[in-house]
Amino acid sequence: MFHSTGVLAAGFAAMAAFAAFPLAASVSLPPLPLPEEIFASQAACVARLESLHAQDLAARHESAPVDSPEGATRRQILRSAGVERIDAETSRYQAHIGRELRIPLPEIGQIRTIYSYEERDLTCAAGRLSGSLRQGQMNDGFAPLEEGRP
Repeated sequence: MFHSTGVLAAGFAAMAAFAAFPLAASVSLPPLPLPEEIFASQAACVARLESLHAQDLAARHESAPVDSPEGATRRQILRSAGVERIDAETSRYQAHIGRELRIPLPEIGQIRTIYSYEERDLTCAAGRLSGSLRQGQMNDGFAPLEEGRP
């Protein structure tokens, strides 16, 4: 085995320098393919897409901004054009569902925003539902804290 005090010292110095800088990267997992579902008809498949869109809309409305006693606010965000019909045998549903948490930090005059998301890309083609799911989290954001507003 090769051991050298100089190599070890250089390694520890490099690790210390690396640890001094926070990692600044958002995390986005690769798309995860979803199991295919087969329906009796294209209409039944499209009905499933419409049901998923309705569930996403309901979750967004049920998740109106909620304030905590400490002044934090959380909400769910939905970005989607709904079910899109590409042609007679193909429809698509894409949705970006974000979850935002805003935490006031009066001791530093900032508000911290934490944001995670899920993206769905689903397609019905000739009665077959397929698609993918991607999840991620953005870097925390900071903005000036406005008086009287979280």
